Amino acid sequence: MEESPYEALRSALSEHQRIHRQIPAQLLYGLPFGEFLVLKIIRQLSQLPGGEDKVTASQIHSLGGISKPGISQILNSLENKELIRREIDKRDRRAIAVSLTPKGESVIQDAHKIFSQVVRKISQELGADDTEQLARLLQRLNAIVSQLDYEELKREVSPPQEPKP
Repeated sequence: MEESPYEALRSALSEHQRIHRQIPAQLLYGLPFGEFLVLKIIRQLSQLPGGEDKVTASQIHSLGGISKPGISQILNSLENKELIRREIDKRDRRAIAVSLTPKGESVIQDAHKIFSQVVRKISQELGADDTEQLARLLQRLNAIVSQLDYEELKREVSPPQEPKP
């Protein structure tokens, strides 16, 4: 029996999630994905035009969607691994400025090189037409997912209960 389009998409998304977890594990020098994400955010923010080489935990929170306690834990771990340094922000003494250490920069650069090789290999295996189609579909999927109202979806699945008298 042939899979319905819904089941095929559901299966493909599950498989994509597995691949998404598997690739970073090979790239990240044993870092959990959240830690790698924070390193990447720090690098991105520090490379913005007019940006400084230091960013705040609030900026990381805003861009990464990671809870403030989660960011604090991740920053502690990254600092213990000597991948970042923290200091009081000179512009706002209440804020902590975070920057990559040379070791943290090296980890990010190496991971980007490896990731580029992974993408190149996938592209070669897929061929030009399938690679372009996959890129278009993933961009479209991103746009659809970013517009979803998750609160509304939760209400549809489990509507609020009427209070009992």
